[in-house]
Amino acid sequence: MKYHLHKIINFDPGDTIKVDFRGSAFVAFMDDENYERYIGDFEYDFFGKEVSESPFNIVPPEEGRWHLVIEHKEIPEEMKVQVKIVTEL
Repeated sequence: MKYHLHKIINFDPGDTIKVDFRGSAFVAFMDDENYERYIGDFEYDFFGKEVSESPFNIVPPEEGRWHLVIEHKEIPEEMKVQVKIVTEL
């Protein structure tokens, strides 16, 4: 299994995630099925990308329950990440 940070988040319309970290990372949203495939090292679908500049804002593809996955590309043991949900008023 890949070393990663994982959080399940329930999104409402207008929610954005602000991710702040050092270095570069893979930041993605996955549904339940694709997260299970990801941790099992199988082919999976995701919404996200490699990010090299922080902070980075990402909006889920639709409201509801999503797995937020952050996979650091440098030294995972020292990964420090701050995640905030920003709601549009």
